[in-house]
Amino acid sequence: MSLPQMNPLAAKLMGGTDFRRRLRDQILARAAETDDPAFAQRLREAADGKRPLRTLLHDPAFLASMKMDGPDAERRLDEAIAEAGPPAGTPEEVREQWREKLAEIGIPVPDAEEARALLPDVLELQQRAREVLAADRANNWGHDR
Repeated sequence: MSLPQMNPLAAKLMGGTDFRRRLRDQILARAAETDDPAFAQRLREAADGKRPLRTLLHDPAFLASMKMDGPDAERRLDEAIAEAGPPAGTPEEVREQWREKLAEIGIPVPDAEEARALLPDVLELQQRAREVLAADRANNWGHDR
């Protein structure tokens, strides 16, 4: 069983392997629920680590299922960002606030050295996602034209 491909730093912050297993189960459940075979295949590939998880953020069927498509999607996103507002304090204060919040819930914050060590993996995953998305767009997301 392979797990979803995602930024290793994000995976660690979210709970590591246990998080990725739960995420895999959720994605496979969504694949079983959809009546779109091409979308179901993309979901299964993402769940099994055969396609980067981040490609779902560009998938029209995924965006539609999350109600993030259509003419109002960008407006809703802008409104949500405006409601959240900018963080209060200096960058150092905001960073320390997040460290404290994450520590309270037991999420370890990696240091700069660990983040630098993971950068090549992150960049490789980003490039792989670009390639997969280009292929998806070229073949109309697996649907007949």
